[in-house]
Amino acid sequence: MSLNKLSKINGNSVLGIDSSTNSFAFCLFDKQPKKWGKVVFKGETVIDRIIDANNKINSLMSDINKVDLVCIESPIMVRSHDASIKMSMVFGSVVAAILKNGNKVTDISPTTWQSYIGNKNFTKQEKLNLAQANPGRKDSWYKSQIREIRKQRTLDYFNQKFQMSITDNDVGDAIGIAYYAYNEMINHETL
Repeated sequence: MSLNKLSKINGNSVLGIDSSTNSFAFCLFDKQPKKWGKVVFKGETVIDRIIDANNKINSLMSDINKVDLVCIESPIMVRSHDASIKMSMVFGSVVAAILKNGNKVTDISPTTWQSYIGNKNFTKQEKLNLAQANPGRKDSWYKSQIREIRKQRTLDYFNQKFQMSITDNDVGDAIGIAYYAYNEMINHETL
């Protein structure tokens, strides 16, 4: 038996999660997407949103019950210290609510699952092509366009692969996270 198979979790079901300070996108995956959606947190302050997030995630998890693995996208580094603190608080609340059912939780970097589906970072040539097609824009505009193009690539990939019609980028990311975890972190042969 390979070392890779030994490090995998035995099972079939994966819950992929893309969380932010304002929402929680999810995908329950077992051979294909089974259930997906997005839960928006309400509240004026981050504390209000954490309370709302915890309540909504507890409700979702009682509906889904226990899964073999929960894979959540690693928080990205943000420039704002305040945003980083708020994101960490919400992320911790989300993970704590998921752990209540005894679920195994791991995280995955965005570039890992994106590369797995062939949605790698833009090459120098792709950046040059974008700049030539849209001259004179600010760097922030190009970065935003690249992000949007890559988000659409993810949606296109899963909409085609599973005959879906997902339009929400966060839900598309949750499907990508679940798809990667199902194929690379779960050992199906033992079942």
